Amino acid sequence: MASEGQLLDHLDEQFCQCSICLKPFTKPKLLPCLHRFCRDCLIPLFENLGPGDTFKCPMCREEVAVTENGVDDMRNDFLVSELTQVIQLQKGISGQSQVRKCESCTKELESAGFCSNCGGFLCQECLDFHHKLKVGLLKDHQPVIDLKDVISGKVKIGMEKLSQFTKAPRCQNHPENILRLSCVTCGGQQICIACTYEDHVEHRAESIKNIAGKHREDLRETLDDLKASVVNWENNSTKLREIRDKITTFVGNMTGHIEKETARKLEILQEESRDANTCLEERVTELKDKNASRRATLEKERDEKIKDIEEYYQREIEKYATETENDIEEEREQYRGELHCIESQRSKLSNHRDEMVHLLSKWQLHQLHSIEKMVPVLSNTQKRFDNIITTASSVLAVANDWSAIDTIPNLSSAFIAIKDNVMKTKTKMEHLESNISEVPQLSFTLDLEDAGRFERKSSLEYSVNVSHLSLESVESVTWMRSLEWLGISGGTKVKGFSTVIMVDLNGRSKFHKSFGYRANATPWRFIGDWDENSVATVCHNTIGTLDLTESTYNNIQISGPPLIYVCVDHHEKQLLTYQYKDSIVKVYDANLQFVKERKLPGKPNRVCMATYGDKLIVGCNREKKDAKVFVLDKEDLVLDTVVCHACEKVREDEYWWCKDLSCSTKGFLCVLWLLQKGNKQFVEIYGPSLSPVEVIQDELPSNAKSITLVEVDSSIKLVVASNGKFSIFKTW
Repeated sequence: MASEGQLLDHLDEQFCQCSICLKPFTKPKLLPCLHRFCRDCLIPLFENLGPGDTFKCPMCREEVAVTENGVDDMRNDFLVSELTQVIQLQKGISGQSQVRKCESCTKELESAGFCSNCGGFLCQECLDFHHKLKVGLLKDHQPVIDLKDVISGKVKIGMEKLSQFTKAPRCQNHPENILRLSCVTCGGQQICIACTYEDHVEHRAESIKNIAGKHREDLRETLDDLKASVVNWENNSTKLREIRDKITTFVGNMTGHIEKETARKLEILQEESRDANTCLEERVTELKDKNASRRATLEKERDEKIKDIEEYYQREIEKYATETENDIEEEREQYRGELHCIESQRSKLSNHRDEMVHLLSKWQLHQLHSIEKMVPVLSNTQKRFDNIITTASSVLAVANDWSAIDTIPNLSSAFIAIKDNVMKTKTKMEHLESNISEVPQLSFTLDLEDAGRFERKSSLEYSVNVSHLSLESVESVTWMRSLEWLGISGGTKVKGFSTVIMVDLNGRSKFHKSFGYRANATPWRFIGDWDENSVATVCHNTIGTLDLTESTYNNIQISGPPLIYVCVDHHEKQLLTYQYKDSIVKVYDANLQFVKERKLPGKPNRVCMATYGDKLIVGCNREKKDAKVFVLDKEDLVLDTVVCHACEKVREDEYWWCKDLSCSTKGFLCVLWLLQKGNKQFVEIYGPSLSPVEVIQDELPSNAKSITLVEVDSSIKLVVASNGKFSIFKTW
């Protein structure tokens, strides 16, 4: 522990200087965060604030609650008051006479003494006056310090000495008495001796000195613990740089590998192209030579024959020439197909390389962005460390019980808070470092015969199998526009749980989490696009937002029947869900606070929803009755129009079911219908202003469950989900 002399020699001058007025503290007040300010400097912060309001600390921006008496309820900082007086007195004594303002008579005279009660230096006349009236009017100002004794070395000035001159607080009920006791029965209320015979009779009391001693011992242990934490904390900056260097090295190595592998495969394709051209040239030459030889033979025979058969041989020559040209063209066509295949493979390879580099760059930017957000956190925590250690060291060096009692409890609370912050930050640092080893292995292989994972269809673009993701059933597929991923929700093989899985358009898994109770009324759309880091979820009687970066789940419970659908209004930043059996659409804000609700017409037992500009599209189903797609005004959820085109062509003895719908930001709407009779399904596509565009029926699988519109690279893709598979059906 630093001695008093070392503490005062190395104490930062700004520690005893108000950060608002930049002057030595005057009547310092201590905030709960351990930052202190002059009383008069804090008054403007309390203007127009009442009990229960809060303001932010000018230093650390921590919220501070306002109590009944405002700034006067803030703790007096005895510690800084003493430190300020010691520094003021030590700097004022240089061994030579100095002229300064006398704090008693306010005259500019040579300083002769120092009075702690008056708050500064005294002239010779006022010093003599203090000595003469030390048992009279100025008995509370005793003792005073004679500067001659200090300069000569007769009197040593320090924190312990100055604490002898500090006026202890007096009892409000007995002003003539000093507060010497703390009433344990009354929760630590400070009292005098007289109070023990009046309001505190038979209460358990303890001396201020004993309490201060216990506080000092606790503080020493806490300070040792804190300093040990600081040693570990100082390694974080180095650790952060190491993580950044690892990421940079990783990206550099991967980029080099990609470029090297691309160059190698391009060389293979180039060699195959040269071989194909060489074979073609050799074959053409061979056929031409054969033709020339045959022609020479025929011409010789023709000349030997009689004239009447000359025309016959001429026809044969022309016929054979035509056949030869056809053979050459067939050979060209065959090799042209092979060259086209090679060029296609070359294009795929180039696109694959660009995709890998793009994904790698995107991952690097995300990781570096996370690191940059950690830098100010480290800096701010280091400042809080320095403030707590400086304050704690000062308290232990001061021999004043009131400073210990008033400051140490706040120090302990601040230490617990910053230690908790250190643990959270450490966890985030470990998560950042683990991201390097846990980054998805970027597969860079290409089968030169046929490389995709896609199963070609006649009129479909492609279909991706996701059965390897351990889903028992696929209940919905949703395009996460903010993440550029597909969100798949469904039941797991573990009964009672549902799963959220994020995949890219190639079916590669990006995120996987199982949670929540899955009731009989399983949600059709379990998840919705929320923001660049999170998805909105609904499961039984719970709605919430799931953070994919930290895997944290913020949720609330909703009473009543189960919730069976969720969609997100990005413009208003609201979450919309449908409560089963009550036929109610409920709306919640970004903080999951209830906003409004509306009962839908016709009492539908199942719905599907999507936002469409300032409208809400709702597909309503009633048991064994015709379904309708309603367009509601999003502001008050009032019915606007009814959309139903293809379904109007169905016979009256049939009924249909609106299984799902999806909207794009470019004004397209797709509706998945199921005709109950014959179990036929089709998709209606509507353009801007809800004008019908197309109906897709024959190509749909019979078990289609959910649809979504994917917006990527200025195009829109229709994705249909079925058991264990999703397919891209159409692009426009």
